[in-house]
Amino acid sequence: MLSVLFVILSLISLINCRSIEVRLPDQDVPEETPEETFLRSDTNKDNQLSFDEFLRTELVYVLVKQDEFNNYDTNKDGIVSRNEYEAVHKKEQQQNAELQAQYYAQLFEEFDEDFDMKLNENEVRNFFAKRLLLKPGDNNNFEKTFKKYDVDRDGALDIAGLISSSFFFCLLFFFLLL
Repeated sequence: MLSVLFVILSLISLINCRSIEVRLPDQDVPEETPEETFLRSDTNKDNQLSFDEFLRTELVYVLVKQDEFNNYDTNKDGIVSRNEYEAVHKKEQQQNAELQAQYYAQLFEEFDEDFDMKLNENEVRNFFAKRLLLKPGDNNNFEKTFKKYDVDRDGALDIAGLISSSFFFCLLFFFLLL
């Protein structure tokens, strides 16, 4: 049950969160002795580590952050300007919006049985049963939660309502408690 929860929460985070792309450095990371690590990190050579220098003690972290910095520094001048920083985040937001749109398009294509661009209660139950292998119990938590997010009270959830709400997370919570 915990593995199912982990998978589900991972999927939800992919849909609703800013993506984080972690790329390990292409080169092999050399092993260092503690002394070598200290000497490399002590950039001003005063035999003590400031907090900024201490952050540099983990070589993999330094290489990953250098790679990330290089991706932000689009003009390769060694400085990340505010415009460069904001441009990277804007691009990430656009990519996330595209992924989210693709996800919901696939969801509606698969589960919107009457092609009305809304998911009724039965279609949402079908989604949970087929995609997440979850089945609600006999109590009415599912129905109550569904009705809470059916803001126009038409017995269905449209795509805008699904995207803008935490509906699936709330339903998942009720499924797991049943």
